Amino acid sequence: DGTLKLKSTVSSGGTLPISVCVNNDLVFVVNSTTANICGFKLGWDGSLTKIDGSEKSLSDVSAAPAQISFNPWGNGLLVTEKVTNKISAFAIDANGVVTDSQVNNSVGQTPFGFALARDKFMIVSNAIGGAAGESTCTSYENLYLDLNDVNGTVANHQSAVCWVATAKYGRYAFVANTGSNNLNTYYIAPNGALYYLPWTKAAAGSKPADLTVSGNNLFVYNINGGDHTITEFKRSFLGRLQPIGTITSIPDFAAGIACF
Repeated sequence: DGTLKLKSTVSSGGTLPISVCVNNDLVFVVNSTTANICGFKLGWDGSLTKIDGSEKSLSDVSAAPAQISFNPWGNGLLVTEKVTNKISAFAIDANGVVTDSQVNNSVGQTPFGFALARDKFMIVSNAIGGAAGESTCTSYENLYLDLNDVNGTVANHQSAVCWVATAKYGRYAFVANTGSNNLNTYYIAPNGALYYLPWTKAAAGSKPADLTVSGNNLFVYNINGGDHTITEFKRSFLGRLQPIGTITSIPDFAAGIACF
């Protein structure tokens, strides 16, 4: 009937869960204050059971993680660390037990949000501490433990780039620039190389945050934390985003957005 029903409440293995990811019956969170990850088994009824051996620390307690996600094959986890400028990678077995880990140096400063593309690349935003006009993005490959960047940092000349969403077939990455109040697009080449498309800058609302691509791959939506709106775009030629409307009066503390 559409009513939410609480099935279980389980400790996240730390303090202040900041990001969550799901792959089949495995659920992982990354905790901000304690800078660690923890995994759960998802039951058929929606209940969660903590997985022994799934709790692991990030590179440092000061890491300030931004996002956690499974890699494209579901046998690893990736976590961006804003303060330490690291990307932590964890190998997991079929039961969600962490079997190995690797701390990678981020190519760009303040690695923040990321999305996967072409089933083998990780497109990461680099907020550069919010410095005006200095934001970049980086494409990584070998998404298991020892990550490799494809073509370094690619500037978009905006401020405080934060969140990333990729098109269905992985050819484009859309990023939200919180400090510049706009979105823009990168092209992702078949080899994973990233290219900024300067003609794609599109005005958003105040302090754009998370964004998502529609299930039919035709539209992009972003949530704006400053004026509590959702901006709607239709995808156009060569990565352009055409504004088609704005949804107002969303809850003040709404932060994430997903589309199916």
